[in-house]
Amino acid sequence: MRWAALLLLALPLSAEDADPAKRLGDADAAVRAEAARELGQLGGKASGAIPALETALGDPDREVRRAAAWALERIRPPERATDPASLGTQGKAFADEANALYNKWVLEDDKFTDDELDKLIDLLRKASECYGRAAELDESPTYTAPINRLAKRTGNAMLERDRRRFARRQAERRAQPSPEKPPEQAPPAERPAEKPAEKPAPPAAPEDLLARIRGARGAERLAAAEDAGKRGAAAAPALAEALSGEDRSAHAGVALALFRTGESRDAALFTLVSLLDEEAGPELRLEAVQALGAIGPSAAPAVAGLLVALKDKDARVRLAAAMTLGRIGPGAKRASRALGDALRDGDAEVRRQAAAALGEVGPAAAGGVPALLRGIGSDAEMTRLCVQALGMIGPETKTIMPALEEQLKSANKDVREAAIRAVGNMGAEAKRAVPGLLNVVVVEQHEELRKAATDALVSLGEEAVPDTAKALKDGRAPMRLAACSILERIGPEAGKAATALAATLKDKVPEVRAAAASATGALGAEGRPAVSAVAALLKDPEWKVRLAAAQALGGIGPEAKGALKNLVAALADEEAEVRAAAATALGRMGAAAKSAAPALEALKSDPDEAVRKAAETALATH
Repeated sequence: MRWAALLLLALPLSAEDADPAKRLGDADAAVRAEAARELGQLGGKASGAIPALETALGDPDREVRRAAAWALERIRPPERATDPASLGTQGKAFADEANALYNKWVLEDDKFTDDELDKLIDLLRKASECYGRAAELDESPTYTAPINRLAKRTGNAMLERDRRRFARRQAERRAQPSPEKPPEQAPPAERPAEKPAEKPAPPAAPEDLLARIRGARGAERLAAAEDAGKRGAAAAPALAEALSGEDRSAHAGVALALFRTGESRDAALFTLVSLLDEEAGPELRLEAVQALGAIGPSAAPAVAGLLVALKDKDARVRLAAAMTLGRIGPGAKRASRALGDALRDGDAEVRRQAAAALGEVGPAAAGGVPALLRGIGSDAEMTRLCVQALGMIGPETKTIMPALEEQLKSANKDVREAAIRAVGNMGAEAKRAVPGLLNVVVVEQHEELRKAATDALVSLGEEAVPDTAKALKDGRAPMRLAACSILERIGPEAGKAATALAATLKDKVPEVRAAAASATGALGAEGRPAVSAVAALLKDPEWKVRLAAAQALGGIGPEAKGALKNLVAALADEEAEVRAAAATALGRMGAAAKSAAPALEALKSDPDEAVRKAAETALATH
């Protein structure tokens, strides 16, 4: 992966490729994620990319969503803290204005203009936004009823706006002149009698779409809704009409189906939020939350309603709400404090799911960090989830690292593994934990934990290099071997370890010498300070060490031209693999190894086919 990135950097970039904001729309998820990270590194200078990054919070790829959230945390100015009472007052002002306009709509109906309808929706959304922010800061249920009432009215208004738009489109289609018929090709008398034209099938009749949804319950109803949504835009009018009925028992499924058609998506979301009130009953509230969970990251506009659901009387609804917020991911940033509060829930499953959800929200969930830190130590599983979530939130919060270091010593294997993986996400903050991770690589009895520690050190990259280089002098051969392996995987970023690796090339243990050579080769041009020491290994008594040395010189490339004579001598090595590796290394030196051409020509008659091919390839580069 690192070599691929370096290769891409070496290629000329078009103006579009050079603009990370444009690459957020790339078809490759890895490219989108890297573009988001680049924007985050620019900080406030990338403020123009905020809308694109906000869109990326709904990306189907989890890593893209996490990278976008991390970038937004670094780009956006800190939000000003506003007390819930002020937000509530502001929300009430918008709601009062909206309610007056809503009542006018109810009374006048057809006389209510499109402009008035747009204004109504704007006011309702502003009121919902204020109440949602107030609910984020206030643990009391003060804002529950206003949020639900506004959601219902917003959904109704949006459905009316979409209904009008659909009716206009239908009228425009009917008003278009029919295409002229081509002239008849035969006299009327000779033509066979025409069959009556078949009437086109009606667009997705309600009984066809709604029967399964109304007749099912729970997961079956949601599955039926998904199937209904596959009918597409043609099904939207019937589904929207069904949402205007008084019987709300199937509204969760109908709203999900409407969302899946691609039409009236906002109206569907606000309808689902409106079903979270007490009058809907626990089963319908549960279905509504589960429907929002099925929608996933695109359900971010429903977060205010889900804050209400996190305080529901029914533990099943609270559990589903926490799970849904996790599926929304970074778009559920505003739920961070409420999810942190849910870590004190009376139901153990709700507590655990809230911890997992905070991790899925990622870097944007800094508001939940204090609660996660308090959750460590309650029980092994809860501790594991809290540690895992802290690692996913990452290094933006400075208080995380001490807690992770403590859990590296946990008696519970799963907690230790979570802590190891979390440390690997902490960047520069994890520098002080490197010696502990190196020790885990050597002494931990569980192989998966040793691998996790190795992966964590590689993830830390340059931050792990100084202490890993020191470990090359450790008295334990397994530690020296592990250090070489880690530096090799880090690659060119470990260039500062070249001198330490040069000394390790003289290690008394052959396996360590070979590993040190491989690590030096992985440094690429950064391995230049160790070239003479690597070249000396071409005379090592162990053939595998000689092989590693030849391969390392090939990895260093033209910067290894000082080893030219040693490599030419290695073309006569008794081991075919060493001869082939030496030929390949000379080929990678390019024109700098032109004087080796006669020796490479001689290898064309080598008894080993791999050696002959390596020689021919090398000669082609000179």
